[in-house]
Amino acid sequence: MPNDSVPGQKRILRWLQTNQGIGFVLSLVLFLYFIFLQLSPWVHEKLRDGFSLGFFPLTGIVLMLLFTVTLIFDGERNKVIPDLTKMSGRSFLFCLAVLAGCGLYFSLIVSIGFLLVSPFFLLAFMYLLGLRPFSHCIVSGVVMTIIVYVVFRLIGVRLPSGILPF
Repeated sequence: MPNDSVPGQKRILRWLQTNQGIGFVLSLVLFLYFIFLQLSPWVHEKLRDGFSLGFFPLTGIVLMLLFTVTLIFDGERNKVIPDLTKMSGRSFLFCLAVLAGCGLYFSLIVSIGFLLVSPFFLLAFMYLLGLRPFSHCIVSGVVMTIIVYVVFRLIGVRLPSGILPF
């Protein structure tokens, strides 16, 4: 690796820690997600109230895009976020693992069911995020799953039952 590339890499890493860098990366990701949704056929399906199925997700993405573009051009765009200077690669990988875990959770609740998957998901993530002792994670995971299930049933929203008959 040439020695002259190191300052360029440090400059890019420093820029990514600024409001402008964060805004650029988030804007790019949101723009790509917007395009992905536009190419998805379900987004354009009309509902009986006249809205398309993707109206609210697309509106949310457009609003987030406006805010992230604001980060690129705001008065403090070159300010380095102090917490990001301390962030390690391990923290970044942890965030990616949490994101992947959420994706796995959403795919599993469809096939296995909300009541069976949620306690394990909540237990694992509460433990990973620092709740101790382990018994508190177990109790909290089960209690939260039951509370969410009951509240959703009371308001008439059916959660995925998966392999359970109810």
